[in-house]
Amino acid sequence: RPRRLKTALTLENLPKIDKRIVAIAPQLEVPVGYFFKSGRRRGLRLGNQDLLLMQATGIDWELEKAVSDLQNTLLLASTKEDPFFEARAASQDRKTVLISRRFAERFLLRTRSQPGAEADLEALGMLIGNDMPVHVLLPREDGTYAERTFNLIVSGIFDGQDVTQSETRLYLRLTDLREISGLPIEYQHVRVKLRDYDDAAAVKARLIQELPAGAFAVQTWEDMRSDFLQAVESEKVLLVIVLSFIILLGGFIILATLTLTVVEKTRDIGILAALGATRRGILSVFLWTGLWIGLLGSALGVWLGWWFTNNVDGVRSWVHGTFGVDIFPANIYRFRSIPTVWDWTSVMWIAFGAVLMAFFAGLIPALRAARLDPIKALRHE
Repeated sequence: RPRRLKTALTLENLPKIDKRIVAIAPQLEVPVGYFFKSGRRRGLRLGNQDLLLMQATGIDWELEKAVSDLQNTLLLASTKEDPFFEARAASQDRKTVLISRRFAERFLLRTRSQPGAEADLEALGMLIGNDMPVHVLLPREDGTYAERTFNLIVSGIFDGQDVTQSETRLYLRLTDLREISGLPIEYQHVRVKLRDYDDAAAVKARLIQELPAGAFAVQTWEDMRSDFLQAVESEKVLLVIVLSFIILLGGFIILATLTLTVVEKTRDIGILAALGATRRGILSVFLWTGLWIGLLGSALGVWLGWWFTNNVDGVRSWVHGTFGVDIFPANIYRFRSIPTVWDWTSVMWIAFGAVLMAFFAGLIPALRAARLDPIKALRHE
């Protein structure tokens, strides 16, 4: 349970605990509900309306943009300097809210009836200045809750890359959300930005040591997404296993092809041996054949992999437009655009393993060809 702490303890003194901390930002999170009408039953339903449970996050804009990429993900706003400002809201003394593109498409513009459909900026821009009702449970002094609906005004739209999370995420001013929720605490979380994220584990240990016991639970990004990252690591292990089997299959294909070549060219090998070709020369012919297959195949594979990695979103759009199939659905992979990382070290090790496998696959037929008896080879039909 969050505790009320002195502001000086966290917001002023926190960067002084460790010089590797470059920015901090407090946050307040409150669960809210959004009612909408649906033609089919989905989620929670009250009366003739469905209820979407959402997370309202209160932020201090000046502090938040120093620790996160929220400013860079803003698609539309009345003003980028203060996305919570909106002329009609200011004139009517009303509170504003930032909504996600995913939420706007699925619930305000109703594009959810068209799987994979995305609204253009012009359609999204029409939502700026519109009302958005949210349902909040306000705590009473006797321990019960009072229900109340607040009509917020949309002042901006952000494009969260994690579409699953951003669909249920709203951003309000920290002071506005505190007033709406009636919570007595100033904030629940403090986000910290480091000069170098590689120091995260060391800074975490330092904060745990310096902060009062039980005041905060200190977590890194990996701690918060441990289940997701564990699933990714498991997929990477499975991918390595699949790649190993593919390389082994390629090796067996090379072995079978070169073995059949030796059988078919037995008479020709006998002629070469009779004309003075050495066993070493015959051996090198088939060894170089297997090696060149590995080198050319690996080079082609690396180039195709590099091209696909750098154009994965284009390939996805082409497949979706041509065949109507989304090979990377956002609701499964959680990203609107597919993030990619090209690791040359891993790629080179995989390519080296493929070339090595091709070399050894060509070694067995090469040895068989080198050991052929010229006389028997010439009699071969």
